[in-house]
Amino acid sequence: MPSVEGYNHLVLAREDISGWVEGRSLRSTKSRSVARFLYEDVICRHGVYGEYH
Repeated sequence: MPSVEGYNHLVLAREDISGWVEGRSLRSTKSRSVARFLYEDVICRHGVYGEYH
């Protein structure tokens, strides 16, 4: 993926039943960045699922 303003990583989360995908570009793959994506883009929007893989 080409880097744009330092964003050169992509993180995705997909819901298995519907196939709905949420994604975000990241500058870092550190756990804090990924956790922020999960919290802001998945949990705050859709609620807590039974389990994450």
